Amino acid sequence: MNSYVLSAEEETSLVDRGLLPEIWSGEAPWHGPLPTDRALLEDRYRGCLVGGAICDALGRPGEGKSPSTIERRYGELRDFHPWRGWTSGPKGTITDDTQLTVEVARTYLARGYLDPVDLAMRVGDWLHIGRGKGKTCTEAALRILEGRPWIETGLESAGNGAAMRAAPVGLARPGDLDSLRYEAALSSVVTHADRMAVGSTVAIAFAVAYLLRIGPGQLNVEDFTDSVLAALEGAPDPAYVERRRDPPPQRVRLSQRMAEVGTWLDRTWQDVTAYTWTGAYVLESLPAAFWFFLRYR
Repeated sequence: MNSYVLSAEEETSLVDRGLLPEIWSGEAPWHGPLPTDRALLEDRYRGCLVGGAICDALGRPGEGKSPSTIERRYGELRDFHPWRGWTSGPKGTITDDTQLTVEVARTYLARGYLDPVDLAMRVGDWLHIGRGKGKTCTEAALRILEGRPWIETGLESAGNGAAMRAAPVGLARPGDLDSLRYEAALSSVVTHADRMAVGSTVAIAFAVAYLLRIGPGQLNVEDFTDSVLAALEGAPDPAYVERRRDPPPQRVRLSQRMAEVGTWLDRTWQDVTAYTWTGAYVLESLPAAFWFFLRYR
């Protein structure tokens, strides 16, 4: 694969805003080699992308709702529900999470690498068919349609809109950590030109690449969490203020919160989500998502 080559102006802009990971040096923290069995890899690629779409559609009715509201309305979300209202759709309807994941994958298929110019064009075209569109992605798409260059379309938002579509980056760069981190950053900046958003995108992309190497029942929680934290070294990782009020909020880096995840596995989901919160703010949603993955692995 080739890589997108930044112009001098683009590189200066990203560096000045702290949006580019440092060049990786040393051994990547993968767990063993990639499988050489093509059929096995294809199965894991399909499982990643189709599984993400299934979970997107399954969880969609609960998005933005409190646990008590979900329980009152649905009991437990164990089946697909139709999407009612002006954006109505049948059972199993996906949201922007899956739609934009597809657009990232299409960029790789079309260009052979993460081309932010191509991705920006696709995000702009997506706007008129977008479902469950987040404010940041919507505003970025509008800027794209105005004709702004990709380096200027992203908002300074630490929402999870870039992390939610990061899986294809890990699938495309499963053996090249430097390219994975670089392309994760570029994929984020098109809509989310924010340091924590970039870090979260690196974390998800790396986790996907790491898990391609792991068979059923073989995941070691400590090695996985340590490897994700290692992959974040030298990536944008600012300390942002928590939104929760009890205990009083502190300034926390994404890596700090992620380092806690593996120590919570004996707790209930109610206790964990009361601690992390689970809004679109990636300081909340990313650690919560990793906890659910590891707790119910």
